[in-house]
Amino acid sequence: MSKLKHFYYDAFMMPLEKLRLHDKRKQLLKDVSGDVLEVGYGTGVNLNYYPYEQMDSLTLVDQKIPDHFSIKKIPRDLVLSIMKGDVTRLPFEDASFDSIVVTFLFCTVLEPDKGVSELYRVLRPDGRLYFMEHVLPSARPYNQLFHKLTPVWKRVASNCHLNRETVMTIQHGGFRLVEYHRFFKTSFAFGIAKKGEFYDIQ
Repeated sequence: MSKLKHFYYDAFMMPLEKLRLHDKRKQLLKDVSGDVLEVGYGTGVNLNYYPYEQMDSLTLVDQKIPDHFSIKKIPRDLVLSIMKGDVTRLPFEDASFDSIVVTFLFCTVLEPDKGVSELYRVLRPDGRLYFMEHVLPSARPYNQLFHKLTPVWKRVASNCHLNRETVMTIQHGGFRLVEYHRFFKTSFAFGIAKKGEFYDIQ
């Protein structure tokens, strides 16, 4: 995680983390199990919420291993791998993981469709994708505002796009939503998806 992204997280996400995201992460990650992959783990905030007793292994992938990162929360007997990598080019065989976790990743990915395709590839047939992202709000005037802000915002916030429709990207990548929620003026979304037919939630 770059210094700029650290600044973005500390200045904008940390207050929201305390107000709203704590409970949402807890709700989202409570059923994660088996061999788990998290892509874009950043500051490692999700490590506070994993149900380690249900997990066989944890693989953490990010484009840069952050300076401020602790594995103290992870049990010593859990198989742990930490590596550099890109969601669009994951160094794993097909069907390698039971659970895949991505939180606030796809707003900055250069090729989100390709990233989702890679997650689909490395997820086992009965596996689950757990996601949380900020997305384009569904209602005016918020969606119009997010479109206008994005060209400037992505320059100062490490390519973060405020107007991505990541849930739709996940669906078009071959995933079927089994749980889905939006909050904070519909600008945030989280849910669980499985491999399956495209299902339009709109």
